[in-house]
Amino acid sequence: MNTAQEIPPRYIEPIREEDTINFSFHETVDKEKSVIRINGELWNTEPLSIHEAKEFIVEFELADKDGQPIHSSELVLEGDTIAPAIRTNVPEKLYYTKEIELHIETDEDVKEQKIYVNDELQKGPVRITENTRTIRIEAMDQAGNSTSHTVEVMELPLVQIHADGRTLTWTGLGEDITLYHNGEPVTGESILLEQGKHSISVNSPWLLEPVEIEQFEYAPVPVHLSVAWKEGFLNFETSRPVQSAELVIDGKQYDALQPVAWEQTASEQQLSIKAVMKDEEGNVFEQLVTTRIDAKKKEEPVIQAAPILQPPAAVLPVSLAPALRVEPVAAEPALQQLVLSSRSSLKNEVLLEKKITLDPDKKVSMEISGKKIDKDLQIQLANEQLVRFDSNTASPKVRVILAREDLGPESIESVAVNEKLIDPATLQKDRLGQLYFEMETEPMEYTVRVTYKDGENKVRSVQNRFTAQEKKEGSSNHGYALLITAIAPLVYWIRRLSGTHV
Repeated sequence: MNTAQEIPPRYIEPIREEDTINFSFHETVDKEKSVIRINGELWNTEPLSIHEAKEFIVEFELADKDGQPIHSSELVLEGDTIAPAIRTNVPEKLYYTKEIELHIETDEDVKEQKIYVNDELQKGPVRITENTRTIRIEAMDQAGNSTSHTVEVMELPLVQIHADGRTLTWTGLGEDITLYHNGEPVTGESILLEQGKHSISVNSPWLLEPVEIEQFEYAPVPVHLSVAWKEGFLNFETSRPVQSAELVIDGKQYDALQPVAWEQTASEQQLSIKAVMKDEEGNVFEQLVTTRIDAKKKEEPVIQAAPILQPPAAVLPVSLAPALRVEPVAAEPALQQLVLSSRSSLKNEVLLEKKITLDPDKKVSMEISGKKIDKDLQIQLANEQLVRFDSNTASPKVRVILAREDLGPESIESVAVNEKLIDPATLQKDRLGQLYFEMETEPMEYTVRVTYKDGENKVRSVQNRFTAQEKKEGSSNHGYALLITAIAPLVYWIRRLSGTHV
């Protein structure tokens, strides 16, 4: 038997293209009178598709135009030996997160395809569910080449997020899973959070898309600074411990919370203190605090009780002998000018000052003057009888008044009693248009702190402290007694001028 190498090129030659095989013949060969078989079947003179077989055995008996044999032999030609490709819409390993329909693509010459789900033959569309573990796809083309593709479905590891203050850590992260914070991959072992919103997600080559683990907002409790002036010093206190603090008072910077010497002046002082504080977790808070320092008190003259004037002694009949000398009766002592003053407020807007003067001519005059009260927010306190007090009370119920009429609930940032927050929406308004709330008290110290926005939209903070004492039976009103004591001299002189005996 002749081989392909023995066939003279002038008789027959195969022509291979991308997907077909054809033949060319010598001019002496009559293709119609020749006999050619491909894999045992007569050739129909059409080009061969290489996808029809892995190889082609070509047997030929060539004849000329007269039908006379010229040459006979056999050729073995290579056909399609490449297995078909299988493509799916999921990777070979898949972390399951949700149900998804499986899509499969293969080569056009595939004539048979089988799908096994969990080793069971599946007919019709395949949907990946939480119970899916393996998917195997088998395909065979027309040439008999076969291939197999397997998809392994895995459970996504449980990633747990742990927050310790400002530090965020995690556990359960697999080697082929990457953690993302706000869309950026994380390479370290922890995250230091900033104030604001945060998103934690994971991604992997075996995930179809990133999976969100958690969304949250990091909003640490603000640090509040309170300021109190006492005995020549500004004293500072924070609502919770801080690493550091920078204060700017009257243009001068202070780098700590140590007491600052600050003297009283002849007029009232309003101080604005800008504070930048860093808490123990590294969070930075800014606050503008205002505090008031009362004017230095003037030394008030001591009012002494006027002497009681005795009537002159009766004159007895005496002899006007030269040896007897009669002493003149002492004249009534001259009156000194007496001035009493008091202060009161009108609707918390105007400060009234009343001054009563008794001059040496025994004339009484009264002078009333008023000045507008500063509109900065003040925290005022009243007992259950709505009588105001400063620092101590035995009342079981206290009304806390935010003394500023133009202040609405929307301007209140926070209200806290002993660091326990009160919802600003629960504040009520009194007849003067001032916000207030009432609280039950027990014998202890209380600190009321209010943070609000002023007319310039600046955040300010004020506070007031008082002590609730245990109510004692039979307690008296000492304030009234002191008032009687203070006006007693005035009553004396008014009665004397009117001719009433004391």
